[in-house]
Amino acid sequence: MILLTAAPVVSNAAPLDNEKLAEQAVNSYVTAIQQGNIDEAIKWVIDTRFSSTEEQKKSYEENNDLFSKVTVEVVSDPENNSFAAKIDLTRRDDGTINEVSLPVIQQDGAWKVLLNGEQETKSSLVKTQYFSKEDSNVISPMASVLVGNYEYYLSPGKATYTGSFNMVSLAVGISGWQHNPGSTKSVTGKYQVVSQGAFSDDVKGESFVTGYYPPSGSAFYTTIRIVSTTTPPQGVKVKAIDPSSQDGLDVKGYVYS
Repeated sequence: MILLTAAPVVSNAAPLDNEKLAEQAVNSYVTAIQQGNIDEAIKWVIDTRFSSTEEQKKSYEENNDLFSKVTVEVVSDPENNSFAAKIDLTRRDDGTINEVSLPVIQQDGAWKVLLNGEQETKSSLVKTQYFSKEDSNVISPMASVLVGNYEYYLSPGKATYTGSFNMVSLAVGISGWQHNPGSTKSVTGKYQVVSQGAFSDDVKGESFVTGYYPPSGSAFYTTIRIVSTTTPPQGVKVKAIDPSSQDGLDVKGYVYS
């Protein structure tokens, strides 16, 4: 059970009707998640992370117990008539508070909460790993079971995902390529193991990879180790992200567990 606390709406003279409708969408969404009514919650959200409603519903149901308390504040931008839900999430695993911001947008006349992969939460126990080309001689494949793959051109700040899989140990290996098209300079990619819940991508482990790895050359191999739990996570995905604000990133990879 999630404890829901609704903070007062912060308004700066935005149109009353839209403000109230946006607030209603946020409260209806969070209340439905709190009550475990995923079918109702899906009516109030646009979630671009999923290709089907069935996948979205399953992921919400499997990841609906990460937070013990949810505090919501709806804020408005009067100049642009835009709204966002600022949400504080108290974690069950370590008691820390994660904050996410969810845009509230109008689609076909209805106000809905938007999740687009930019919202992330993370336990304080998660350890970030770093890998560069100089580390190649100390990294070797850790397993031979292929569990997923990805291939995409990422605009700055954007991400792509593998399909969902169950981990059989507390680590995954990634064999991949990354480069900025038209350039030979070293670039950095961010790779995470995540579960996709109703408020965010919850990060289980992550690794930054730096280097120039074109598809015509040798791949990098890095591992993402999970230290926030002693049980291999189930129903997770690997997320590849371009963390830069200027350069695009072409990524391709295979995930092993």
